[in-house]
Amino acid sequence: MWCPEGYHSWGETLGTLYAYASEILSLVAVGGEPAEQGDGKKRLIHTAEFYLERRGMAESEEEAELVIGITTSLLLTCLFEEYPPVLAHLNGSKIQVDENIFRHRDQLEHCYFNWPLREQSEFSQFFEFQKQGKFNIDSLFDRFCFIDSFTGEIINKNGSRDYLVNGWGLEEDQADSIIRLVRSLSGFVVCWRDLPNGQDLRDFLSCIEANDTFTRALDYEFGSRSAQFVTDRISRRKRIGRPSMRSEVAKIYRTKFPDGHAAQGKTWKVALAEVNAALKSPVSEDTLKRAVLPLQ
Repeated sequence: MWCPEGYHSWGETLGTLYAYASEILSLVAVGGEPAEQGDGKKRLIHTAEFYLERRGMAESEEEAELVIGITTSLLLTCLFEEYPPVLAHLNGSKIQVDENIFRHRDQLEHCYFNWPLREQSEFSQFFEFQKQGKFNIDSLFDRFCFIDSFTGEIINKNGSRDYLVNGWGLEEDQADSIIRLVRSLSGFVVCWRDLPNGQDLRDFLSCIEANDTFTRALDYEFGSRSAQFVTDRISRRKRIGRPSMRSEVAKIYRTKFPDGHAAQGKTWKVALAEVNAALKSPVSEDTLKRAVLPLQ
């Protein structure tokens, strides 16, 4: 698939993240680092699907593939935030747009990586539908709201407007504005000028460092986190908390209103009251809207 010379395409980037996810999950399945083989060298000799199923971390090869896919998708949402992509066109245009264009219908940007994935409520329906033969890794990537999962092109998918209104709780004029923007981006594809590498790669992959086994796996394959990264993370936690207030608000809202508060016939005022009832410190209506509405 096309992208400008010197850039990383959507397909290349997905493949790279999938390879990282597969390698890391294989190592996690075997305890953090591979066993020695007959020649005395440590290495993995099977696929990630094999290790995950054999070690009881997935019930089938198909479920194992979904686990890898979810991990890849969460890495992708982290990449969108930490390494914002560029939209490029064959006519030579290159632009950057609001990150909300890259949202996932299941709001993965508000999900946290915990292990095992199939025990996380955020992903329970994925696994349920997968067992019924109604959901697979392709379905997962296709649920990015405005990105063609194969080409990386910005497109207006069927049902997008309804989802903006009923899923995100947007007013109809706001949804129409976003759809107009997406249509104006027809022909643009998602690509990256730079991807993390070296020490930056190890630090980036910490977004899925769920426990000590993940730390051992990441340290084995990519080395230790940088001291500066640890310092920055501690500083960031002191400044905004973990999770941030906006993410916490979005998570509570999603739990109470999975299809949006409008679908339950409730106003923003009522939705705010219900969200604040679940928070330690109340937030304003503006904060609630910033947490759940795209393209502010």
